[in-house]
Amino acid sequence: MNTLRFQKWLILSAVFLLISFTSKAQTGSIKGILLDSTLNELIYGAIVSVPENPSIGAQSDLDGIFTISNVKPGTYNLKISYIGYKEILLTDIVVTAGQTTDVGTLTMSVDEEVPVIEIVSEVSTNTEEAVVQEIKESDNVVSGISAEQIQKGQDKDAAQVVQRIPGVSIIDNRFIMIRGLNDRYNSVWLNNATAPSSETDRKSFSFDMVPSGLIDRIMVYKTPSADLPGDFAGGFVKIYTVTPKEKVFNVNVGLGYRQGTTFKNFNKDKSPTDWLGFDSGQRAVPTETPGYITTNGASDADLNAYGQSFKNNWKYNTIKALPDGRFNVTYINSFMPKNGSRLGVLASLNYTNLNTNYNIKRTDTDGSGVKTQLRDDQQYTNEVKAASMLNFSYILNDRNKIEFRNFFNQQGRTQITNRNQYDAADILNRIQYALAYRSRTIYTTQLAGEHKLKNDKTMLDWTLGYGYSRKNEPDLRRASYYPDPSNPGGPNLVIPANNANDLTNGGRLYQKLNENSVLATININQKINKKWGAVEFAELDAGSYNEYKSRTFRARAFGYTLQGGSRGGTYWNDTLQYQPIDQVYDPNNVDNGRGWTILEESNPTYKYDASNRLMALYASGKFNFGAKIKLIAGLRYENNLQYIASGLNGAPISQDLPTSFLLPSLNLSYNFTEKSLLRLAYGKTLNRPEFREFAPFYFYDFDFNAVNYGSLYFGKTLKVCQIQNFDLRYEFYPSPGETVSLALFYKSFKDPIEQIALATSGGAASALAYSYTNALSAYNVGMELEIKKNLAFVNDNFKNFSLLFNASLIKSEVSIPKDQSDFWNAKRPLQGQSPYMINAGLYYENPDHGWSASVLYNIFGPRIVIVGNSNYPDVVETPRSTIDLSVTRQLSKRVALNLGANDILNQSITWVQDYNRDGKYERNGDDNKLLTYKKGNYFTATVRIKLQ
Repeated sequence: MNTLRFQKWLILSAVFLLISFTSKAQTGSIKGILLDSTLNELIYGAIVSVPENPSIGAQSDLDGIFTISNVKPGTYNLKISYIGYKEILLTDIVVTAGQTTDVGTLTMSVDEEVPVIEIVSEVSTNTEEAVVQEIKESDNVVSGISAEQIQKGQDKDAAQVVQRIPGVSIIDNRFIMIRGLNDRYNSVWLNNATAPSSETDRKSFSFDMVPSGLIDRIMVYKTPSADLPGDFAGGFVKIYTVTPKEKVFNVNVGLGYRQGTTFKNFNKDKSPTDWLGFDSGQRAVPTETPGYITTNGASDADLNAYGQSFKNNWKYNTIKALPDGRFNVTYINSFMPKNGSRLGVLASLNYTNLNTNYNIKRTDTDGSGVKTQLRDDQQYTNEVKAASMLNFSYILNDRNKIEFRNFFNQQGRTQITNRNQYDAADILNRIQYALAYRSRTIYTTQLAGEHKLKNDKTMLDWTLGYGYSRKNEPDLRRASYYPDPSNPGGPNLVIPANNANDLTNGGRLYQKLNENSVLATININQKINKKWGAVEFAELDAGSYNEYKSRTFRARAFGYTLQGGSRGGTYWNDTLQYQPIDQVYDPNNVDNGRGWTILEESNPTYKYDASNRLMALYASGKFNFGAKIKLIAGLRYENNLQYIASGLNGAPISQDLPTSFLLPSLNLSYNFTEKSLLRLAYGKTLNRPEFREFAPFYFYDFDFNAVNYGSLYFGKTLKVCQIQNFDLRYEFYPSPGETVSLALFYKSFKDPIEQIALATSGGAASALAYSYTNALSAYNVGMELEIKKNLAFVNDNFKNFSLLFNASLIKSEVSIPKDQSDFWNAKRPLQGQSPYMINAGLYYENPDHGWSASVLYNIFGPRIVIVGNSNYPDVVETPRSTIDLSVTRQLSKRVALNLGANDILNQSITWVQDYNRDGKYERNGDDNKLLTYKKGNYFTATVRIKLQ
C-alpha cells in the first residue's frame, strides 16, 4: 500500500516536470557570458535587467554566465551593470518562443572615473542560488539547503531543517537518516571538525542542538571522495555555521502551545538550576557514601548512615504547564582595522524551554502474539536548551583568512513517568514510577585558516580543534507498587528481593559520561594544468586528518532491600509497604534489619574507559577530458585503533580493535550543456562499531522493560562493516536557484552492524533483551528525485511561489548466515531502512507586501527499529505523515510576526510487530502495537525584531 502511494507521488512529479518543460515552449530565454576586458576573467555577480520591466532579470554566476528564463516572446533592451565597470546597454534583443537568444560573450571595461576601492569580502554562501551553484560545481553527488530557504519555513533547529534535504529524515526528532540508512551509517561535521556525540548508546550527533538561525547552509555528501572521512554510507553531513559579514542585531521571542500539554496538569521534578539546563547537584550521589556499599564488613550503623544520606526526593510537584518559550539574540558585525583587512565577530545566545505530556501505550505479547500485559504511561517531559556561539573571522587580505569558532550547548531534561500496568484481562496489576534527569553538555572550538599562495596555484587550509562532551544522568529513581488483594483500599509496594538490592522496583541509578577529542587537519589544492593531448591534469588535492578521542563512563546502581528475614518474619516491616511514594523511602525508614537497607550493585561492567585514534592520509587528482568530461580519482588511507577497558564476571576485560583500510573513489561527470550534467561515482567506505555497542555494560530500559547488552558481554567482537557505493545522477539547472535531479544508487554491505532482540525474548516480558551483532551482508538499491522550481512558468500570478519536492524509493535486503536459524524473517531490510521517503514544500514570498508563507510535508516508509528472532517479531515503526504551516508578516521595517502550526495531522507514532506475517505495517491495522502515542498539534508565535 505504501509503495503504491509512493509510486503515485513519482507519477505526479513526473507530470509536473512534463508540464514545466512543455510550458517553456511558450516562452523563451536570453543568455550570455560576461568577461573583464583587461584581465580576461569571468565576472560574477553582475546585474542584468530589462529597463522597461524591472521584474525581468538575472545575475551572472561564478562562470560569468547569466540566463534570463521564462521570457515572453518580444523585443527587449538589456542593461548590464557592475560596480567599477561601465554599463552595457543592448537594444532590440528578440526573444522567440521555445528558443534561447544567445548574446554571446560580452566584455566589460573598468570605469576609470570611478575611484578604485579595494574591499576584502567573501562570496555569499547562504542563498538558494549560491547553494545550487555549489551543488552544481561539486565533485560529488551532494544535496543541500540554504539559510535563505530555512528562513522561509518555521524550523527551529538543525533537526527540523535537515529533513527538508532530499533523501533525509529524522529519528526521535534528533538523529539523522539518509537514503533510508539510520544514524550509524552517517557522519556529521560541524564546520571543519567532527561533531561530538553525547549519546552513550549510539553513534550520532543530536541535530536539535544547533539553532536554525546560526546555520549558513547544510550540505549532505552522498558519494565518497578521498577528502571526506571514510566512516559513512548514507551520507556525510556538513553543518556550516554563519560567518560574520554584514552588520546584524536581531532578537527573536516566541511562544508555543502544544495540544494536550499546555495549560494542563503537569508533573515535574526540579532543582533550582534546571531552568538553565543543568542539575544544581542536589541529585548527586551523597558524599557520605563510600566507593562501594556492601554488607560485607559494614556495621548496622554504617549501613544506616549510608542509606539515610540519600534524600527523600521521590515527591514531585503537579503544576499547570506554561506555554513553551523561545528566545534568541544574535549580533554580527565587521570592522576594517587597517590595510583593507577585515575583522568579523558573531555572538549568539539561544534559549528554549519546552514541555510535553504524552500518553504512551506499550503492549507486550507472548511468542504467539497474544497480549500478556499493557503498560499505560503518562510521560511528562520538560526540556531546556541553551546554546551560545562566539565566532571571530580575520581576513588579512584576499589571500589569507583566519577563523576562531566556539560553540557551546547545554541541554537539561526532567522526565516523570507514571505507569499503570494491566494483565491480559485488563486488570491493574502494577503501578510504577520513574523520575529521571539528564543533562548534555557540548563544547567545540576550532582555529582554522585558509591561504592562497602568490602563485595563485596553491590553496591551503588547516584546522585545529577540540571537543568536549558530557552526559550526566543523576539519580534515576524507579519504584513499583501492585494492588494487594488483601488490601483493596490502597496500593502495596512490590516485594523487593530478599537480602538483595532490587534496582528495577526500588532503585537509584547514576550515570556519567565524559568525552574529549582533539583533531588536526591540513588540505592542499595544487593547480597543475598540464595537458597530454585532449587530457588535462587540472588539480591535485592531498591532505591529512588526525583525531584522538577518549571516553570515560561510570555508573552506580543502588537498590532498597529488606534485610534479615522473609515476608511475615521477625524482622520484616510490613508497614513500609503501604506508604505512598513520597514517604516510603524517607531516611527515617532506613534501618538495617528492621527497615530499608540500601545496597550497591557490584558489577565491573558499570564502568569503562575507551579511546579511538584515527590517522588518515589522502590524495586525489582532477582530470579534464576536453571541455565536458571531468574525472576525480582518489585514494584514502585510514589507520584506526579502538580500545576499551572494563570488567566482566569479576575480572578485568580489555580489547584492541586495530584496522587499516585503503578506500578508493572515482567521481566522473559529463556536462551536456552549462545547465545539465551526468555524474557517475564509486567509492569504498566503512562503518565502525561504537564504544557502547561492544562495551560489556548492560542497563535496564524502563520504557521498554528490557535489558540492553554490549556485545562483549557475550564475548563477541564486532567487525568493521565495509561498504561499496555506486551512484548515477542526472542534474538539470533551469535557472539560478532551480534544480531537477534524478539519481540511482547501489550499496553493498559486508558485516553490517545491527541491534537485535536476543533469543531469550518471547514468552515473558521480563525476558526481553537487546544486543548488537554483525549480519553476513546486505545490499541497498534505490532512486532519488529532487525538484526545486519557481512557479512563474505557470503565469505571472505564480511568480512568488516556489516548489520543493524530493522523494526516495529504496529496496534493501540482509543476508543471514546459513548456520543461523533464529530469525523472524528470512528476508528483511537492514535495521533502520525505510523503503521510501518524501519531502514536499510550497513556498510563497512577496517582499513588496511583506508576506511569506510555507506548507511543508514529510513522510517515511516503515523501518525496522529492532531486529527480532524466532519468538519475537521485528519491531517496525509505521509510516507517519506530517504537515507544517508557517506564515510571516513584515509589520514594519524592523519587526516581523511569524505564526506556525506543526504536525497538523497529528498522526500517532506507532511501533508494530507483524505476528500474522502479512507484511503490512499499519498504524491502525491488526499487528500488535508495541508502542503508540500522539504528540499533539503544536502552534507557535514568534516576533522577530531587527535592532540594527
